[in-house]
Amino acid sequence: IVPHNPLGPVSAAACLHLDIATDNFAVQEAGLVGNAVLDDLFPVQTPYENGYMLAPSSPGLGIEFNEEAAKAYPFKPMHGPRLRRSDGSFTNW
Repeated sequence: IVPHNPLGPVSAAACLHLDIATDNFAVQEAGLVGNAVLDDLFPVQTPYENGYMLAPSSPGLGIEFNEEAAKAYPFKPMHGPRLRRSDGSFTNW
């Protein structure tokens, strides 16, 4: 398997656990290496060394979430881009 991971620290940790548990794991895609993203929200993230994700030594996914820091990012409803065909129906993008 070659998991696709563009989603951040939680997805990275979950993908790593899947990778470790899967015999036919090949390579893990990761958009950013290390604590390069959302480090105020996730002060403990998947460790990296020489371009490799390392198995965490802590329980669970091995990440931590800062609920107080999350208050600085309130939910804002939005709609992602949508592509339509010439007949007005939705299509994949």
